[in-house]
Amino acid sequence: MARNKSNEYAGAATFNWITSTMKGLSEFYEVTNTGHQTKLKEGDVMNLIKVLNHIKDMYDQEENLILQQDAVYETLMRLDKEGLGNDKQMKTLKKIGQNLKQLKDDCADRKSVV
Repeated sequence: MARNKSNEYAGAATFNWITSTMKGLSEFYEVTNTGHQTKLKEGDVMNLIKVLNHIKDMYDQEENLILQQDAVYETLMRLDKEGLGNDKQMKTLKKIGQNLKQLKDDCADRKSVV
């Protein structure tokens, strides 16, 4: 009888977690990036509040985003040592990290303008 490999370190659960975590990071970037770039008109308080909430969300989630990136990175490095490395996932993670860093910088710039 074959063993169920879903609970092994290099099993399906690990790969699903990596994929879903990176997808979540990407979605956070897309939503927050779109939200903080909303055009503001004179006296448009509702959109101003939305923009400020997106900027606040970036700062509130910053530590969690870094932690998630680190966890995925360490997991990918561990899998690489076992011969199960995936360069595509590592490149995707690097791109996500660059996007989130740029988002943080953009939010800081936008906050000073608003």
